Amino acid sequence: MLGVVALVAAGLGSFATTEASAAGHTLVSQGYPTSTSGGADDDRAEDAGEVDVSRSYDRPPIERETAELVQQREAAVTKNDRVIAARAAELVKKKERRAKLEKIRQAKLVKKRRNGWVMPVKGYTLTARFGQQSSLWSSGAHTGLDFAGPSGSKLVAMASGTVTSAGYSGAYGNRTVIKLADGTEVWYCHQSRIVVNVGDKVSPGEVIGYSGSTGNVTGPHLHLEVRPSGGSPVNPETVMRQHGLTP
Repeated sequence: MLGVVALVAAGLGSFATTEASAAGHTLVSQGYPTSTSGGADDDRAEDAGEVDVSRSYDRPPIERETAELVQQREAAVTKNDRVIAARAAELVKKKERRAKLEKIRQAKLVKKRRNGWVMPVKGYTLTARFGQQSSLWSSGAHTGLDFAGPSGSKLVAMASGTVTSAGYSGAYGNRTVIKLADGTEVWYCHQSRIVVNVGDKVSPGEVIGYSGSTGNVTGPHLHLEVRPSGGSPVNPETVMRQHGLTP
């Protein structure tokens, strides 16, 4: 009898254990399992937390501010570069203009040295030409060219030469005579003031005196005569044109 009871008890214990195991399995199957396989769901979860730094609106505030500052600085540098480039271009233009003017000046000097003659006065009006007839002149004919202008106008040597006379000379007033290398004499008459002396060597364009009204005149002017070898006067205009001058 006792043996039968023991067998029944053992059977009941085994049944309880089996039921408990089944119940535990059921609870586990009804839960929410966590996968450890690292599948697509995990990738999407990680992507959701990333930031696309290539787009300014996705950047954190500090990065956006830094990027904006960099852009502003680059813009300022670019603007400054343009200003510097513009100034450099202007300096180049000024340098080119100066070089051009210097070239023109040098060309004029070369021409001046080649011709060896310059106009004796500036700002004038021709009031009498060579050979004109009038009772104003003792010979009845004009022996030179008259350059009328304000009293005190600078008079310069037309060509290189030596001063052979400088002083008052009757109807010619204050007169300077310059002898050229070929013996030709150039007379500058009616000066208000003479600033050279006999024996002085003069060059083209060098001031020799100032126009005036001394001697036989009706107004301030330069009376210019040209006398080859110191002889009779010839038409100054013809001689001047031979040396590139047009009075």
